[in-house]
Amino acid sequence: MSGTLLAVALLLASCADNPFDPNSLRSFPPTARVDERLHLSRDDENQIFRLVYKQSSQRISSVSPGFKKGMVEVTCGYDDILNDVPRLTGDAFTLKKLGSKWVIIEKSDWIQ
Repeated sequence: MSGTLLAVALLLASCADNPFDPNSLRSFPPTARVDERLHLSRDDENQIFRLVYKQSSQRISSVSPGFKKGMVEVTCGYDDILNDVPRLTGDAFTLKKLGSKWVIIEKSDWIQ
């Protein structure tokens, strides 16, 4: 019986999603608002998600065009509820595409 439970536990652990696995594509959470003017490829979404995921413990709330071409603004945690109260501050990132790779060029905070 315990051997079966161990086997099931190992099977479930092996199916768990690993956001750092370079072979699995990641996309923005379904609740994230992505500006329709952005035409991001699946690879762009994957890279942006992974970069922000590594820098913030908050969920991505919105992705919008940056101030210059080839840049995006990402806001995190805006829709989070903490102790029955909306979050008052959160992380914000400016990312720029250099060649085929996205890089974070600025990390800041937003305040409601």
